[in-house]
Amino acid sequence: MTDIGNRVIDNNAGLLAEHKEGSVRDVFEHYLTKAIEEDRDNSFRLDVGTGFLFFSGFEAIADRFEELIETGSVSRIEDPEWGTEAPIRVVMGPETSNRTKSILLSLVTDQVIEYDDEAIDILRRFVEKGVVDFRVITERNFHPKFYSFYLRSEVPDDIWAGSANFSKGGLQSNIELSVQMQAGNQDRELFREWFDKLWEQGEEDLDVLEVIENVQQSDYVYQPPSVFFAKLIRYLDRDYLLDSSVSTSGSPLLEYQNLTYNIVMERLQRFGGYILSNSVGTGKTYVAAQTAATYQRRFPDNEILVVAPSNVTEEWEDVFDEFNVASETEFLSMGMLQKQPLEEATAGDRVFDYREYTDRFSLLIVDEAHNYRNDSNRRNNLEDIIRQNGDSDVLLTTATPINISPEDLFSLIDLFYRAGRVHQFETAGLKSHYENTRQRLKKLNKYDDLSSSLIRDIKTIENELSIKITWRIIQEEFQEDLRELAGDDVEYDDPEITEEEYDYPTRYQSEVFEEIVPFLDQLNYEPSKLWDGQGYQNFDNLIFRQKWRLYKRLESSLKAFHDSIDNLHKRFILYYEAITRDTAIEEGDVSSHVTSIDPQEAATATDFERLETVVTTYRSLDSDLQETVLTNLRSDIDLIEQMGDRIESSFGTTETVPYPGDNKVAKLQSIVADKLGEEKPVVIFSQYSDTVEYLYQSLSDEHTGVRRIHGGLSEDKEAFVSSFNRGEFDVIITTDMLAEGVNLPRADAIVNFDLPYNPITLIQRTGRALRITNPKQVEVHNFRPTDSIDRELELYEKLDARLDTILDIVGLDFIVWLMDKKKIEQLHEEEREEYLESLDEYNETMASSNPSDIAPEQAPPEETRTDRILRRAIDTYNLSSDDVLAVSPSIRRPIYTVVESSDYQDQETEAHDATVRDTPLSNFAVLGETGGDPSIWTPLHRSVKAGSDAAGLTESDKQTIEKIREERQEQYNRERVTAGQLGRAASQLVDQVEEVMDLVSDPEMRGTLDAVRERLEADTYTVPQRNALADSLSSIQEEVYGWMANPDTEIRNAPEWQTVIHMSEKGRAESGESELKAVIKYQNND
Repeated sequence: MTDIGNRVIDNNAGLLAEHKEGSVRDVFEHYLTKAIEEDRDNSFRLDVGTGFLFFSGFEAIADRFEELIETGSVSRIEDPEWGTEAPIRVVMGPETSNRTKSILLSLVTDQVIEYDDEAIDILRRFVEKGVVDFRVITERNFHPKFYSFYLRSEVPDDIWAGSANFSKGGLQSNIELSVQMQAGNQDRELFREWFDKLWEQGEEDLDVLEVIENVQQSDYVYQPPSVFFAKLIRYLDRDYLLDSSVSTSGSPLLEYQNLTYNIVMERLQRFGGYILSNSVGTGKTYVAAQTAATYQRRFPDNEILVVAPSNVTEEWEDVFDEFNVASETEFLSMGMLQKQPLEEATAGDRVFDYREYTDRFSLLIVDEAHNYRNDSNRRNNLEDIIRQNGDSDVLLTTATPINISPEDLFSLIDLFYRAGRVHQFETAGLKSHYENTRQRLKKLNKYDDLSSSLIRDIKTIENELSIKITWRIIQEEFQEDLRELAGDDVEYDDPEITEEEYDYPTRYQSEVFEEIVPFLDQLNYEPSKLWDGQGYQNFDNLIFRQKWRLYKRLESSLKAFHDSIDNLHKRFILYYEAITRDTAIEEGDVSSHVTSIDPQEAATATDFERLETVVTTYRSLDSDLQETVLTNLRSDIDLIEQMGDRIESSFGTTETVPYPGDNKVAKLQSIVADKLGEEKPVVIFSQYSDTVEYLYQSLSDEHTGVRRIHGGLSEDKEAFVSSFNRGEFDVIITTDMLAEGVNLPRADAIVNFDLPYNPITLIQRTGRALRITNPKQVEVHNFRPTDSIDRELELYEKLDARLDTILDIVGLDFIVWLMDKKKIEQLHEEEREEYLESLDEYNETMASSNPSDIAPEQAPPEETRTDRILRRAIDTYNLSSDDVLAVSPSIRRPIYTVVESSDYQDQETEAHDATVRDTPLSNFAVLGETGGDPSIWTPLHRSVKAGSDAAGLTESDKQTIEKIREERQEQYNRERVTAGQLGRAASQLVDQVEEVMDLVSDPEMRGTLDAVRERLEADTYTVPQRNALADSLSSIQEEVYGWMANPDTEIRNAPEWQTVIHMSEKGRAESGESELKAVIKYQNND
């Protein structure tokens, strides 16, 4: 007999020592065992008060109830005051606002269909033998949870009350609290009287036996639409549709944020990852916080992880606190991920230990995710965290999923397109499209192979896996949100763009700008041809990029160009001296070797590791090549000195700041003076720190409230931004280090002193001054050279730059703009001249227009068709969270309902569901599972209005539905690796599995490898799954585990082993069979 004395009945919550806790099931075991063993003339009785969840509780303890019958410990009751012949009375309170008889019967049905046939037979026998009877309280809400056990008399021996429903969870898995009431005989008699009255008030006309018979005899179980749609919402995990509506006191989300949240939730469930790319200042953090709160509600045993730059971590914490989820969230600074990954660390390294983050999180949120595009410590450590939380979903937030190349987007998606998630892409119908597009992109040798069809495919993937609501969309589509923010009608105007053309005095033009292209054309950049292990190579693209960067510094500022020429001269002198001397030049010993220039300045301008490579490579060349290098390097030094002389003669004394005749700076000074006179704080952006310093010197003498920041300074960015926002100064001069991840809402004017090619960068810069809570029109001043000094196209022509090199510099946005504006299907090298002319037009447009007009903008996002229809069902049937929680979350037997058909002209399909795209609507909406994942096989109609339940499903209907299932199965099989003969790659993997198996002795680990081998031999893995498995097995084999006496522990702790475990579990859990779950029959009433 189970001992329940001196225990807290909390379902073994783990709060106390094991011998001090027990479960509600233990309580039942105690009294049922006592009744069976003590044999008191069939005197056992039981009263139960519970929510509408009796049947799952019955299943959890059915074996003991059946033993009661078999041992004769219960019998029919002849006491008329008992109110029924059944010794077990159950009073249920439906946890739903809809309490009609049909609804209650449907909820009973929903409980019954969750059993297997054996469990249903046991329940049938209980009802048929009259052992159990049910009543439902329909008039009022019913919340008591109690159990009265009768062992000796007609009054309860013991009464237990608390929080536990008579459900499977309430009996053994949920954290509950049930306490034995300390009641004397008079109190227990009073409680018996109270329950008798309760029993009399209950609804008795619920024929459970009829429900059981219907379930056992039916291939499909009918549910009225209200219960059916509640079931779909729970089965598909669309409970987020029931969250508080926007603009209410209970929800801080605005309408467009709520729409974003719904889409984010749907995509996370469908793909396991998503990219939130709403424009800067529109509240991505709030959407992420609502998402985190929902995950915390769904997965209370797991935490949330937020990875964010340190300067915005406090903002994340504040918002998460507003959503009451901060205490369940760990906030990890992005800087921590810059440490050396554990597996790559050596002695003395600062190490990031991913093992501290293993199996803890249900949701990983990564802010400013574009910082993880490229291979780095940050990305590697983040991948380790994701791998160690294989079941978690990943939400990436960034305003720039694509910066220059489409590879940017795919690199981010790969963070959640991983082993264990590939099947979700497969189920959603996106897997092959994603992999094919990615493969086409990888095969591109150069940008001039890029076609409009490939661009469209990339945009399809971007639209499917990311959402971007821009300021313009908010302005046009969400006017109510704007009123909610401002308390009145308000407009969020586009930025006021002013193109600031500039030129320089004639002597500058003739001496410098007209000579810049010939100078760069003649420059050899000889050191760039000397690389360790590669000898003497003319790397045309590399050299062109260096020349192009030098030109762009001239376009930025005279000072940046002057500094660059000066540094280049010093560096080349040092190179020349180093390769013509027999002794090496060390970093601290420049003065003894170099006398023609300042030694310290030469040392500052030189990378000595690179210098060593140049010298070593030079000495490996034959004498003819060495002579060529020396001649070309000497020529470069002469050319640079000539350009230096031109600068000196043009600019005059370069000690004067700003330079005499610097019209560009003069125009900036005028703009700043005007804005400060209007009390408008200003942020000035440049791509170069030299320019930032020059502008700071040029402005700070005239204005006291000027400060600058760039990567070369030790200034604390967070403190700097806070000082500006507090009004301690009014002018910021900065590089793009302040173009993302910070908020500068005080700024009223943005100055782009030099223009990047990427409109997204300009949007980001402007976005620093914009907040959804701070409506204003930001002034933007874009500096652009006049035609008289703009030599960029001439540079491309003279240096004969290849089209793919130019496009690689300019970036994807220009390509998309070019294809869209010029209607070009594919780029061709021979049409390079035409494209360069368009590039000039593009640059002019960038300077004079809103960058949002240039950057490709997604259409206003919409919820999926399914979500819209389920929301309509929620409204039609007034469904609440209680209604959804009243049904089981799973579907073990197919269910169906009948709905009036929508307009037969309605051919709208699920725009965001690739499995039903371009599928005409049928007379049935069919949902099912293939490979263990719910999916919509044929789309739902708009209509949710109840049809006649008499319509039922005919044999012809069932044949049609079965055909739909077979077609879905065929589609799934086509997307899978063809089963059959074991391929060479799979055979090699089997060998790898067996080699790893030789390393381990732990039976559980060997069983895991056995499961993987069985699935490999059945050839059921997809290609990405095989690749992930091969990588993990190879990593394990490459380690020195074979030298260890007992490597099991080390292998078990390796991140690669988690992938092996995951693949083995997929092998056991995932079935390739398509399993029907739910059907809506659309009834044509014509």
